Amino acid sequence: MATAPEGGGTLLQLWEELADAQGKLSACETRLEVNSRRDRDLVKDKMDLRKVIDGVRNKLRESEDRWVRSQRQMHRLKSDCESRQRVAQACYMRLYNLVPRVLRIVGDFMQLEESAQSSE
Repeated sequence: MATAPEGGGTLLQLWEELADAQGKLSACETRLEVNSRRDRDLVKDKMDLRKVIDGVRNKLRESEDRWVRSQRQMHRLKSDCESRQRVAQACYMRLYNLVPRVLRIVGDFMQLEESAQSSE
């Protein structure tokens, strides 16, 4: 009969170990579910961030393209302005060089007019 309490004690001990193991298993399953949820959330966050990064990259490319186009346009405008400035300067020089001739012609015309009036 001495073995009966030991056998009962062993069975009770096994039930306690089983309950303890089930508690640990339940805690592990809970942590696993939490970690799985966290992992899914991280994967979703990663995908969302990739979308944001792709959007920013596209906007950056568009901005760079606009900047390059504006630089080219600015260069064309500057070249055009310099060309027009050279043309204007050449016209100014031609006019400046014509002024003495025009003054001589006006003087000659005035002399002719005076001569015509005096001969009348």
